[in-house]
Amino acid sequence: MKDIGVYERLLSEGHEIKCIETKSESGKSLSKVNIEKVSKEYKSNSIGVHPHILHSILQQKIERDARIIFDFFLTEILYKKGKVVIVGSTLKEYEFDFIIGRDGLHSNLRKMILGESPYRDHSQFCWRGISSSV
Repeated sequence: MKDIGVYERLLSEGHEIKCIETKSESGKSLSKVNIEKVSKEYKSNSIGVHPHILHSILQQKIERDARIIFDFFLTEILYKKGKVVIVGSTLKEYEFDFIIGRDGLHSNLRKMILGESPYRDHSQFCWRGISSSV
């Protein structure tokens, strides 16, 4: 996001995530994960931002000839001559300098880049929320 000049805006509109903690109903800490190590490994910070805000920021920044593709089921990523080529379920190919996937928890893009990670059932319910620090 730094390369395309939207990193600072994302930081101002969202929240940098450095730690993820789960707690019981009574507030007892169940687990705490410092994700700064992952951020350093991938040279990328995690920023929590609403998908519609992300879309708006990217749309304002993108050049006129850039493409936003909706309803695309990614099946393959190829790298050709410094470009990223994505192939969809219809075998249609698109070529880009870079891609940004916004396809959520079950992201095909994430699976293709980072590999498959198994889901674990902890028999817990989770409510997600973001708040400003006090």
